[in-house]
Amino acid sequence: MPTQNEIDMLRAARAAGITSREEMANFMGQMGHESQGFTRLEESFRYTQGIQQIPVESAMREGAEALEAARLEALQGRPQELARLMYGGRMGNDDVADGYLYRGRGYTQLTGESNYRDAGRALDLDLVGNPALAADRGNSQRIAIWYWQDRVPVADRDDVSRATRAINGGDNGLEDRHNRYDAWHAVLTPEFVADLDAGRVQAGRGVAPAIGRPAMEDDALRRLERGAEVRELVGDLRTLNVRDDRNRAIPDGQIFTERVEQGVRRFQQGHDLPVTGRADPATLEAIERAVQQRPQEPAPAAEGPRAPGPVVPPRQGAAMEALPLNDPGHPNHDTYSFFLDLTRERCTAMGIAPSAKDEVLAAGLTSVAFDRGLVNGVGFARFSADGTQVAMSDTKDPSAEWARTGVGKVGELLQQSIDDSSRIVADVNQALAQQQALAQTQSRAETQEGPVIRGPSMA
Repeated sequence: MPTQNEIDMLRAARAAGITSREEMANFMGQMGHESQGFTRLEESFRYTQGIQQIPVESAMREGAEALEAARLEALQGRPQELARLMYGGRMGNDDVADGYLYRGRGYTQLTGESNYRDAGRALDLDLVGNPALAADRGNSQRIAIWYWQDRVPVADRDDVSRATRAINGGDNGLEDRHNRYDAWHAVLTPEFVADLDAGRVQAGRGVAPAIGRPAMEDDALRRLERGAEVRELVGDLRTLNVRDDRNRAIPDGQIFTERVEQGVRRFQQGHDLPVTGRADPATLEAIERAVQQRPQEPAPAAEGPRAPGPVVPPRQGAAMEALPLNDPGHPNHDTYSFFLDLTRERCTAMGIAPSAKDEVLAAGLTSVAFDRGLVNGVGFARFSADGTQVAMSDTKDPSAEWARTGVGKVGELLQQSIDDSSRIVADVNQALAQQQALAQTQSRAETQEGPVIRGPSMA
């Protein structure tokens, strides 16, 4: 059962018009993530496991050594310097002390002078002059509702991934947010809501995130889940030629990646379904129905000559596909080795011992590189300050206008097996081989001359 803080927040949200089961679950999950289950009203700056925990890329502005020193100072009860590195010169903070003065407060962890000013104006609170007001529980509820309704687009309020980006500009904490959504969605039955509105819900120990729940336990599939059910979903989307947001085919695999989520959204948009990015029962049924009803390809003609066409070579042999990227004999092992060295260098810098995860991540980053067209080598790659992403480019200067770039999301790639990553690379290689063969065939057709026929003149 929810705690009293959660019950009070739910009632305030419903009074403000947040009433659908999906939006309530998303709102409570998002705010629960930000406030550690509605228990934290002020940012602690206690990053006990190292600077890789700090989820703010700008914190690295003066280098890892300065950030580590500030982290240790914060653990001793002096967080001002860490707050300056994380928030100084951003979000309206222009004074050296503003980073700490306008630190995260309330259920939303409202941060930055400009956000304090906007919330204060909307709610008639002097949050700039008295920022501690944001940590009052009553004000916290009002700020959370204002932030949700002001910053999260209406179309994204049922969508965990998109609401996450609207709230923090990235995917920070995405898995926990999904887990909290799952937990709240299970709680918010029509019967529970009726009891809540009637004042019959008694406070309990709180709604904990649904951790480790197997895929399809709730008859739905969502981001970061994995298994045979996800592979079947991906296969159906590929059969229907559903594409991602960049109009690319969704790669085969058993992990519900961002591109699978994009494909699910596209299918939902085209079939008048709620656009959530989650493959709920209605979406799965619609996909299965579409697969069954798809037009069948006509059988080849039984008789008659076949028109000549381009010769497409077979896949590059079972030998290549049988080799995983971490096998030295794989033709793209050099790219894999580059990312493995990068990964292990970061582990060394963080004081983390090498492990099998390094190879999984290196293979995953290789698959991202090939998927984004970095097939001739990687000239630049770097981890983000929080270690959650790796930016890459095929040039040493990723800002060059001709550069091909990509971003690998570490959390997702660690859930992707080496075999899945190797399969993605093999698919890219196969597509390139087909394109090359087609170009060669067309070139020969344009340049080849037929035999010269000689005979008596007709003149």
